[in-house]
Amino acid sequence: MKKGDIVIMPGETILEDSTMSVGIVIEPQLPEHPKHVLLRWLDSDIDDIEPRDWLQVVGNIKQWKGTISELYMFSDL
Repeated sequence: MKKGDIVIMPGETILEDSTMSVGIVIEPQLPEHPKHVLLRWLDSDIDDIEPRDWLQVVGNIKQWKGTISELYMFSDL
């Protein structure tokens, strides 16, 4: 795992009318928690420490950099 990796938590219990949690890795190696990563879940405004073994990498934010730029270029933001 590396900074910018987009992760999900396979096996997560998803409640009705909810969606799967998606997060971005902020720090892949924590000296005080060697088997955990620091990440930000996209539906949260705080950083969270999660066990690396619970997570699956599905992409990296660098892969989508051009797409994100294009979205902003054509939006009213």
